[in-house]
Amino acid sequence: MLKKLVKDVVIYGISSAITKFVGLLLIPLYTQVFSTEDYGTMDLVVTIVAISTIFGMMQLESGVARFYYLQKNENDRNTMVSTAMLTIITASLLIFLIIVFFSGSLSKILFGTNIYSPLIIIGCLTIPFSNLTSLFTVIIQFKKKPIHYLLFQFLQVTITISLTVYLVIIEKQGIVGVFWGQLSGFFVSSMLMAIYLRKQLSFKWKYEALNKMLRYSLPLVPAVTGNIANSYFNRFIMLGYLSLTEIGLYAVALKIASVFQLIGTAFRMAWNPFFWETYENNPNHREVFVKVQKEVSVMVLMVVLIITLFSKEIIIILTTESYFASFQLIGLISLSVVITSIILPLTGIGPGITKKTEYNTLIYFLGLGVNIVSLFFIVPAFGIIGVPISMLLGNITLLIVGWYNSERLYNIGFKKLSMLINMVITLVIIILNLLLIIPLYIKILMLIMFFVFAFNKYKLLIMQFLDKKKTEIKVL
Repeated sequence: MLKKLVKDVVIYGISSAITKFVGLLLIPLYTQVFSTEDYGTMDLVVTIVAISTIFGMMQLESGVARFYYLQKNENDRNTMVSTAMLTIITASLLIFLIIVFFSGSLSKILFGTNIYSPLIIIGCLTIPFSNLTSLFTVIIQFKKKPIHYLLFQFLQVTITISLTVYLVIIEKQGIVGVFWGQLSGFFVSSMLMAIYLRKQLSFKWKYEALNKMLRYSLPLVPAVTGNIANSYFNRFIMLGYLSLTEIGLYAVALKIASVFQLIGTAFRMAWNPFFWETYENNPNHREVFVKVQKEVSVMVLMVVLIITLFSKEIIIILTTESYFASFQLIGLISLSVVITSIILPLTGIGPGITKKTEYNTLIYFLGLGVNIVSLFFIVPAFGIIGVPISMLLGNITLLIVGWYNSERLYNIGFKKLSMLINMVITLVIIILNLLLIIPLYIKILMLIMFFVFAFNKYKLLIMQFLDKKKTEIKVL
């Protein structure tokens, strides 16, 4: 069963890598074409879109995921999916129309001028299509068709990159070309996914199905809002203390650290169906979950260390000189992203099992509160480095309280001491990388040590995989 989880993580990892690779691949283009102020402007519009998307989605994809396997009758399952789809379309369009009405005011508040109103409208036009893509992605996950999902992701990325490069480089449309490229990618992928899933989709809408999903999903909305706000809300506070240039530096560092969102997305795509299937069918599911938590945490924290150590070299390769200072932010942001994208979803499963998701709301807003309060004290004193420090403090609070609450609701027995040791080691190396100039040869030696450790830890699994491949080759 664990082998199946690893296989799905790899496949979904490739799928997510394709999507996130767009952001990483376009960094050299953006940093060559856009100034740090332009990058900061683009990041603020993305923030508006990210927060607005939540209210169009209402976490109904989580409701579909929760009850998908519980709907044994195919017609009832299809009705539930169609009800979610029609509700998401309606809510997303309503949110878009509200933003259109207030776009001028938003532009004036954020930028001091209303000239960015069309940019905000175009950016938010992606909301209905990105939400549909998210819903259809969950359905394909639970249909256990990762290869098909991979193909859809590849198509979306190809369209997004091609059109973005054309509009930004050839047509010289500037930032607006970026959002037209994103809109085109989401539109095409959502439409093709709808065609692929056409047998499950209809215009059937059932109040009972919606009510059941919303009773599970609506308590998650404030929690997810808090999580997104924890990642994005700091931009609005940063405007009071930092320049658009500094916000642009932060946005580039965040884009590099998004590799962990990639890993987290891949893990969650494989983890969610694996988790619910294991919980429903395996009486020893606690032991399975503890093992997954231990192995996954060690692996992702090792990757955080590697990215942190080579953050300066990565920034030099991907960007221009005006963005080089952003390397100092990457380590702290990476650790923060890992906590919320991978470790917390893995260890905070109690509310989902007991259907007491309302606790997530309080916990996420507690983390958000710590983040915001820290911003007001740390950023004026330490400048831009205070932003990822505040985010990390909020996310650590989120992890500690979320872990405690999850174990209180449904005890799994996750290993606290080993997690604490791994986190402390990671944080110490991140701080040393900030304070000291570590020679490249030392970094390479540390990288070799990481690989030796990983090989020794997982050599049995590696040897079993290689033996299996040799057997398959001999058979052929």
